[in-house]
Amino acid sequence: MRNYELTLILSPEENPDVDNITELITQKGGSVDRVEEWGKKRLSYPIKHFSQANYIYTEIKMEPDLLDLLHKDLRTRSDILRYLVVKKE
Repeated sequence: MRNYELTLILSPEENPDVDNITELITQKGGSVDRVEEWGKKRLSYPIKHFSQANYIYTEIKMEPDLLDLLHKDLRTRSDILRYLVVKKE
């Protein structure tokens, strides 16, 4: 398993559900080491007509081949405006 950092930018209209994000990762065969809710922050530019968004930072462990399945699910969720997955050294 590899270590990754996952940062999510979520819609400000919905309350960020950390348990839902954690469940999504564990369903794909990964594990969550750390979760930080950074709260609502102002965006540099509007995304889908929102000027603010909720931020969640997580550190996860996952097999590289299962990461593609996670990307698919993150792209299809309407509450996620943007996300970034970075491999940790």
